[in-house]
Amino acid sequence: MFGMSEADAAERGHVLERLRALAVSGEIRITQHAHQEMVEEDIRVDEVLEVIRTGGILEYQPSG
Repeated sequence: MFGMSEADAAERGHVLERLRALAVSGEIRITQHAHQEMVEEDIRVDEVLEVIRTGGILEYQPSG
């Protein structure tokens, strides 16, 4: 991506790999607030997991 260092790109890749592994193993935790929002928007957990497994990171905000 424009303006992204190799280190940032590598870190983003590792984050995405970890999220995908958690989604595949079913180890994703959904907060009460997120669950409430999902109910209001009629979004199912399996839909969220599918997006994590197949999607990409749109915006990355590393902590620190």
